[in-house]
Amino acid sequence: MVKDVIALLVALGLAFGVTIPKLYKMGQIKGWLAGATETTEVITQKWHQTANEHPSERETYWIAWSETDIREIGNHRLNVTQEDWHRVEIGELIEVVSLPTDDHLYLRNGIFVSPENFVFDGVLLVGELTIATIMSIRLARLKK
Repeated sequence: MVKDVIALLVALGLAFGVTIPKLYKMGQIKGWLAGATETTEVITQKWHQTANEHPSERETYWIAWSETDIREIGNHRLNVTQEDWHRVEIGELIEVVSLPTDDHLYLRNGIFVSPENFVFDGVLLVGELTIATIMSIRLARLKK
């Protein structure tokens, strides 16, 4: 019974503390829900960070819109897909999205809100709620 209660609390904690807020934030970034602010910026730098340069040893593509060095961590740059990196040019305008509850910046169609991330988080939520439902049913049967 204790394991069931723990599983129920963990599943609900993850669903309501992590997954649902992330999906809500993703909806705001996409413009489906209110709360996001969009600003227009001019791309000033591009950088392809090779696997040898990246701490996680992966290829990473960056765009920036300030004179701060693109290699410096900060809200003057964003990680984009390889396709988007090749598609955009220095001097082009981009729409950068911010949220009042988050220090990070996003693109409306960026990596954070990719269809794959929506599917992944949707599957996580279904799993979390399924576990919570099963544990609730098991606990209700124990009380009978």
